[in-house]
Amino acid sequence: MGGRKVIVIGRHEFTEVQKRLIEKAGLQKIKQIQHVNDITKLIQEAKELNADILVQAMPMHLLAQLLSSASREGITVYSFKLEPVGLFDTEEAARRSGADVIVPSREGTYRGMKTRALQKLIRIEIVTEDVITAE
Repeated sequence: MGGRKVIVIGRHEFTEVQKRLIEKAGLQKIKQIQHVNDITKLIQEAKELNADILVQAMPMHLLAQLLSSASREGITVYSFKLEPVGLFDTEEAARRSGADVIVPSREGTYRGMKTRALQKLIRIEIVTEDVITAE
């Protein structure tokens, strides 16, 4: 299979919807990394492999750092657009809702989401507002 190579960041298998989107976009998974500890090393590896990066899940501060570094090197960062469906008492109830991504919570519930798109990340902007200031 040809297409643009991607390194996948995340530990989950793709859902059927996600597989279709990746195929339609002409992307080819060449490697999967569960956790990223060193953004610089990841960027270097992507450059060596002539690959872009597809992020399944990553803390926002690391994602912002990754996008900034990747953009400077001409590496595209992709992710999936997920739409919340709701919270469910059982995994089966979440599946019946049409959710293709189901995330268990510590409280014993299941958060259901639907994959709506494969998206290219352009910019991550964190906007803050002081709640209270020191004297």
